[in-house]
Amino acid sequence: MSEISKRITTGLLIVAIMVLTALAGTRIFVFTILLLNLLCVNEFYKLFHTYSPKRMWGIFFSAGTFVLMMLFSLKIFTWEVLLLIIPLGFSLFVSELYTRSERPFIRLGITFLATIYITVPALFLANLPMLPFEGNSFHSHYVLGLYFLVWAHDSGAFATGKLIGKHPLFSRISPKKTREGSAGGALSAMTIAYLLSLFYTEMSLMDWMLVSAIVIVAGTFGDFIKSLLKRSLHVKDSGTSLPGHGGFLDRFDALLSSVPFVFVYILLMN
Repeated sequence: MSEISKRITTGLLIVAIMVLTALAGTRIFVFTILLLNLLCVNEFYKLFHTYSPKRMWGIFFSAGTFVLMMLFSLKIFTWEVLLLIIPLGFSLFVSELYTRSERPFIRLGITFLATIYITVPALFLANLPMLPFEGNSFHSHYVLGLYFLVWAHDSGAFATGKLIGKHPLFSRISPKKTREGSAGGALSAMTIAYLLSLFYTEMSLMDWMLVSAIVIVAGTFGDFIKSLLKRSLHVKDSGTSLPGHGGFLDRFDALLSSVPFVFVYILLMN
């Protein structure tokens, strides 16, 4: 199977899983995002293996933070449950006292960075369909709209760049990404934004266009940040879990970088 065939097959499988779980309701959706978060966090630690991050502690801290925040968001517990994050995080520092690492705070910094870089955006995504947090409402169109915009932007940029891309957009960081590809991705995202306004009329055309603009800008910079990370570690892909796409961070970087800004916009809009 060619690389393009692998990319298309894997991409369609990802689309099917993400769409179906977004339509399945709160519990399945939140569990899916938790699983995605843990897969990305684990991949992140593997990338930084030469720095010996506290992988199991970090995964436990990421999962604990995610679960505690969602218990509060879903109104299963009151805000006091969030206080458990303090001893959870402090335990990471205490555990380092019992190691003989020569760079303890570099290890700790990378361990906590995974939660900041991945888990925090994942929490924005898990909470997105619950906006504006009134009753037990679940607005799947927020999530599906974001998914379609991100996928349209990524696919449009990839296809256009392959066909007519000549001028690098940011050659120092990612020489294969071109201005033509970026323009094609932006046009694709805006086209999908228009179509979304026809089907999901809870948001106006202007709102969908502004959300697409957020995805275009934040997604592009998010992709460059991930490329900077890989370049600094001298690796081509973040992993090999997704044939044709690389790793989970390669596939979901634009989504994770876009969702905090989309969340804030929709929250303010409401």
